[in-house]
Amino acid sequence: MWDGTEVFSYKIPNEESHRKITIDRNGNVYVAGISTNTIQRLYSDGTVDCIVLNVEYGVKQPLSICFNKSCDKLYLANKNSSVVHVYSCSYRGLHESYLGYITLTDMYMALLYS
Repeated sequence: MWDGTEVFSYKIPNEESHRKITIDRNGNVYVAGISTNTIQRLYSDGTVDCIVLNVEYGVKQPLSICFNKSCDKLYLANKNSSVVHVYSCSYRGLHESYLGYITLTDMYMALLYS
């Protein structure tokens, strides 16, 4: 039962504003840092794992991140962009395998006609 007790807290070093978090099927926590242009992974106990994505992989002021239902893809939307970046993931979490991107218009049209 949830009792409201804080389990852990985390702040990305040199980050002014954390924007979004998401969790993979292993309970790892992914934190988006808008000013550091990074996505960082924490283990479920709050221990820092690594930076999984950065500017090199298209992260520029990340505003939204989420996994699909099977956690084999991570979706990222940046500030002031009409592009959704899609990343391939493995059972351990995020791989550095960039699948490409789709525009929000393409996504909307796919949903509209599916």
